Amino acid sequence: MEATYEDFKSNLKNLKVLVWGIGIAGGGVNVAKFFADNGSSVIAIDAKDRDNLKESIEELEKYDNIKIHLGDHKEEDFIWADLIIKNPAVPPNNCFLTFCKEKNKRVETEISLFMKYAKGYKIGITGTRGKSTTTALLTKVLQDNVKGREVITGGNNKISLLQQIEKVHKDDLVVMEISSFMCFSLRQVHVSPNLSIITNIYPDHLDWHPDMQHYITSKGALLEFQNEEDFAILNVNNRLVRLNYVSLGKGKKVLVDSERVEVIRKKICSDGKIINEELEGEHNLENITLVWEAATLLGISESELIESIRSYKGLEFRQQKIDQKGNVVFINDSCSTMPEATIVCLERFRNKGDIHLIVGGTEKNFLENSICELIDKFQLVKTVHFLEGSLYSRILDILSVRQDKNLVEESYKKKFFGPYNNMFDAVMSAYSQASALGGYVILSPAAASFNLFKNSFDRGKIFNDVVKSIIN
Repeated sequence: MEATYEDFKSNLKNLKVLVWGIGIAGGGVNVAKFFADNGSSVIAIDAKDRDNLKESIEELEKYDNIKIHLGDHKEEDFIWADLIIKNPAVPPNNCFLTFCKEKNKRVETEISLFMKYAKGYKIGITGTRGKSTTTALLTKVLQDNVKGREVITGGNNKISLLQQIEKVHKDDLVVMEISSFMCFSLRQVHVSPNLSIITNIYPDHLDWHPDMQHYITSKGALLEFQNEEDFAILNVNNRLVRLNYVSLGKGKKVLVDSERVEVIRKKICSDGKIINEELEGEHNLENITLVWEAATLLGISESELIESIRSYKGLEFRQQKIDQKGNVVFINDSCSTMPEATIVCLERFRNKGDIHLIVGGTEKNFLENSICELIDKFQLVKTVHFLEGSLYSRILDILSVRQDKNLVEESYKKKFFGPYNNMFDAVMSAYSQASALGGYVILSPAAASFNLFKNSFDRGKIFNDVVKSIIN
């Protein structure tokens, strides 16, 4: 007999819960608050200091039944706990995970608890790129058109699932964005959503996953434990999706191929232009087609789909137009944290005007082929303005061993600027180049942000602040 949310909730009072990873994005804070609100005794731990967690700490200090331990982790905190909720980003080789296993401690994540105990029809969306847009668009389509059922969203999109678990009823729909780290945790507890969508697979997070196969297998958790009544919608235009997931799990497969994308293109494009410019680009046509298939399975009509797609507003920090000064347009694509995502952005804007690209940060053990492809795409841009970080170093290393080294270096020197250790200097450098003849200043870093910024959202907000200062 499956455990219910009522069973789970009845055991929360006086439960000793260790929240492993407070963070700054709200995940750890929301988990700690959920357990504290339900009568548990909570210890929240994080390796960072108070200065780096200021807002999160202030929120937790409002609770008498939450204690905060910062700095080096202590074994006694793990021994004390009845239940340990780890941040999904804690890597599988962490020594304290080994310690927990030796002590037979129960370790969960927010997503694993929600998947095991929440009611409702669960829709999980993952992929290397496009999962945020696909999640947001599907959520909008369902919220616009589903009658008599609540539609909630959460997961990797910074919206807490546990804090919504109480209001999810049997017939409600839950749309979840699920990262590879979250997928890995679901694989540990052998659960998959009722309807799963995989947008695409490219090398990513190889600084966390031991190798590419581990990354692929982790993502496969969304299909692996489905039953015959479940569905999996797969973008088989992507080679790694096609090779790894078509026969995985017992769920019914809906395969989105190039022919199906063309069918949907004809429904949502007029005179070669899509009905919503926020969803321009071939990558978004694939995202839309995945949403179309999911919504159709859930009873949404074609006319309802078209209207919801038309009115979709887009996501923050994803190829987002921020403002314009004269003939210079500012685009914020801070959530592009890998070369393939930046390449997609460049392809979208390549014919709109000169591009002055801001790129760089912490690379995530990217495959060299990915970085080489990004370098080749620099031919599409007028100038490149680097933020400090390991991506810049790897690009220089690759250029240094290319054939015709002197010619290559001389060619790129003319368009390379930086590296800069702050966003203001990088944006001003790009703007100074763009202001004479106009064009696009695009932040699309192709890398993580942690060397200079708290996260990609912090990086995006700082870019917006600099743009605002230029406009004013």
